Amino acid sequence: MTNEQEIVWLAGYLEGEGCFYKKKDCPTVMIQVASVDKDIIERVAKILNGPIRILKPRKESHQIQYCITIASKKAVGVMRTILPFMGQRRKAKIEELLEVFSKTKDFHNTKEEWGLEQEESMEKTISKSLKISEEEAKKLIESFKGA
Repeated sequence: MTNEQEIVWLAGYLEGEGCFYKKKDCPTVMIQVASVDKDIIERVAKILNGPIRILKPRKESHQIQYCITIASKKAVGVMRTILPFMGQRRKAKIEELLEVFSKTKDFHNTKEEWGLEQEESMEKTISKSLKISEEEAKKLIESFKGA
């Protein structure tokens, strides 16, 4: 699967199963997803290059869940990459979290590393993430706007 396909698959999966949030009294933004399907979480972990945690069942009738959580700069990079592919509700939540993060020292210390310059276009962010040209990124975004 290409990077482009993986990002689009991840966006779809996170649209349905992901949780985008910030810690209550802290500006750290996070993405979390959990599932009883180990193979799916392994795929997410591979794309995100993140660790899998095992959540023990709370009740005997429940199954083991596999969970991945990414935070701060890494979560922001993923959010900016998948933003054009998200539905209205998730897009609004992600934009809210990006605004929160933009006011933190982490944002100002790592703008260049993560392609987070406020004036940077979504095409540029996606082209960096997927290692495609900005023109290809623009076409990809347009294809999803029309879908």
